[in-house]
Formats: sequence, C-alpha cells, structure tokens
Amino acid sequence: MANVRLLGRLFLLVMVGSVSCTKNNLNIPEPAPTIAGTYQLLTTNARLPIQGDNLTLTIQSVTNNTVGIVLRSSLNGQAVDSLTYQKVAVEQNFDSSLFLGATAISVGCISYAIYLSPQKTTDLLRMTCSEKNVMYYYYTPAGQTGVTIIKFKKV
Repeated sequence: MANVRLLGRLFLLVMVGSVSCTKNNLNIPEPAPTIAGTYQLLTTNARLPIQGDNLTLTIQSVTNNTVGIVLRSSLNGQAVDSLTYQKVAVEQNFDSSLFLGATAISVGCISYAIYLSPQKTTDLLRMTCSEKNVMYYYYTPAGQTGVTIIKFKKV
C-alpha cells in the first residue's frame, strides 16, 4: 500500500513538473552587428593614442562575434594617422542591474568588450549599460604606466 502511494505521488510529481515546464528563450543580439558603426571622439583632454586632434572609430562586423576596427585621426580636417585591427573577438556580458549613484535599477542590459591585446588588461574597447551608444577606449600611452580612457559616441 505504501508503494502504491509513493508511486502515485511520484507520478503526480512528474505530471505536474512536465506540465509546468515552459521553454523561455532569451534572444541575445549578435554582438558584432550590434556594435558596428562609426563613433566620433567626445571632447577630451587626454593624450590620444595616435597623432591628430580628432579621432574617428569605425567598427565593422566581420562575423557575428568578430569585428574589424579602424581608428583614424585627423589634424585640421586632414587625415594624419590610423590604427587598424583586422579581426578581433567581441565579448558580451549580461548586466542585470545598473547603478545610478547608490540606487540599483534592474535593466537587463548587454555590455560589450573588445580586447585589442592578448593581456586583456589595457588596450580594449568597452560599451557599458551606463551610456547608450558610447564606446570607451582604454589604453596606455607610450612611455606611461597609467591607463587613459577616452569616449566615443556613435554617430
């Protein structure tokens, strides 16, 4: 009799479990096409990574998770220098909350990181959830030890 009750409960548990299970799909956009575009340097007093007084960052989708990057500089409107990365991986991170001051707001946002060197400490591009369509470039200028950060806004 105890075995019959146990089997009945087990059957009921399996039926309820199978009926209540639903498939929840989270559709995360492909990283490379999402961040592809042209970004213009926002005002900065930082030392720039290449010569010039203005920078333009172009990110092109190569595959769904890799990009080609061109950083172009100009001086008085004339092209001066460029820095090119042919194929670099884009990493995605899912941010479930955003902090504004001391207040956490649940947003469910995806941030992106592009590491331009194997060390993954400097020389990277990062788009966070704190500002829309803004790419941060972290790099160490030649002859310095500290990291410099400049901002680009998608145009």
